Amino acid sequence: MNREKRQDVTFVYPTQAWRQTSVYPPLGISYLISSLKTRGLVSKVIDLAFDEDLTQLAALDREEKGGIYCISFTSAYRSMTRQIVKMIKDADPSSTVIAGGPHPTIMPEDVLAIPGVDVVVGGEGDYLLPEIVKALLSKGDLADIKGIRFKRDGKTITTSEEPKRAIIDLDDLPFPSQESFPIEEYFRQKGFRELSVITSRGCPMQCTFCKPTLDKIFGKKLRFRSAASVVDEIEMVTKKYNLDSFFFADDTFTMDQNRTIDICNEIIKRKIHTFWRCLSTVKLKKETIQIMKRAGCLSVSFGVESGSPEILRNIRKNVSIEDTIKAFKLCKEAGMITWAFLMVGNVGETRQTVEMTKALVRKMRPFGCSVAVTTPLPGTDLYEYAKSKDMLVSEEDIDFDYLFSDSYQNMLKLPDLTREEVLLLKRELEETAAQNAQRWPILMKIACNRLTIKRILRRMMKNPGFIKILFVFLVRSATIKYLNILNPAAGKKTRKN
Repeated sequence: MNREKRQDVTFVYPTQAWRQTSVYPPLGISYLISSLKTRGLVSKVIDLAFDEDLTQLAALDREEKGGIYCISFTSAYRSMTRQIVKMIKDADPSSTVIAGGPHPTIMPEDVLAIPGVDVVVGGEGDYLLPEIVKALLSKGDLADIKGIRFKRDGKTITTSEEPKRAIIDLDDLPFPSQESFPIEEYFRQKGFRELSVITSRGCPMQCTFCKPTLDKIFGKKLRFRSAASVVDEIEMVTKKYNLDSFFFADDTFTMDQNRTIDICNEIIKRKIHTFWRCLSTVKLKKETIQIMKRAGCLSVSFGVESGSPEILRNIRKNVSIEDTIKAFKLCKEAGMITWAFLMVGNVGETRQTVEMTKALVRKMRPFGCSVAVTTPLPGTDLYEYAKSKDMLVSEEDIDFDYLFSDSYQNMLKLPDLTREEVLLLKRELEETAAQNAQRWPILMKIACNRLTIKRILRRMMKNPGFIKILFVFLVRSATIKYLNILNPAAGKKTRKN
């Protein structure tokens, strides 16, 4: 095979935009592309986000053999990944398929059992993937690489479980390469020019529906990038792509509020006049919120989950109802859009606990709200608890596509609520949130803020279409019951005649 005629590595991104609540080029793959690039390895991307019919895979060059394909996916895309691997192997039987990401990390045996998958990588692949690719290109022995699983002569080989090279300082990593993705199409789908930035890895929280999955992917230690490194990247991407806004993709951007303040001060110091959004813990101090606002923060999303102290204890959510109410109050006073993520169907859920969540929603009055049915994913403490208490609907036949249907067949079996009752309560909670959404007062507060007006004028100078974006957003805010500002096309599959 002539390597000059092909890339060293092809990344395949198994996702579909219409199925997502938010749509961005994936930072995980973008970091891996940069890690390969710094080692002289060339890659390309097959991004399936806007390719419902998988035409890019169907068009694979069958004359080029022995390719290396990398697929990073979550449990929800397991079925799609099986289809992708089959299409790759049909086009290139001698190819090597490497699987990584959340699902392969948690269920490596399940992934290796997928016909066509050759290598499984768990955890962070920034240092590990280049080793694997170089070994494959040089016909080296994969058995010399620690911490992977691969197939050889029909058998599964698991190399040493010794810790892989840890990424101690995140500043040592190159910035993620997002230019390999169809950036302009992402902007078009979203309706405004926004990319994501991540400033840390890991999460110290112990929520049962997440842990220990995140620990297995990122390790137990929460690691931060420096404020200078973060703002260097922000400065680069905002200029390169003329961004209207950016999103901090960290699970808890405000976990270390002193560091949050440092980042905000650096943004202010460098006069970066771009709007931004983030996820946050509800334990926010007033001074942190104020400087976030000065630095351009437009919207904050909180994982509220429930208004029942009992449910919060059951899921190990170490927050109080008082903290939640206070955080929403302070953010709205500062003129920020607030978003609440809620759950229904947790361990211990009853109609009474859902009524408590409704009562909390009426007090918070968030700008927007998302309600999820609790789903015990394999590898989480919630799953293991549910399994031990016979609360799983089906242990053998897991519906990994749980995100993509209204069946919710993987919800917990609860003693006090039937499946139909849980779905009814979900809709009631969504209705309560819609009826109590506080939008126009917040929008007016934002519009009358001097710093906000300056930012809007600066954006209009760089992007004349920004005024149209604002108009569309206002219309959506006034007319859409269940507002989704992250991906307006979510749930709207393109219909072909």
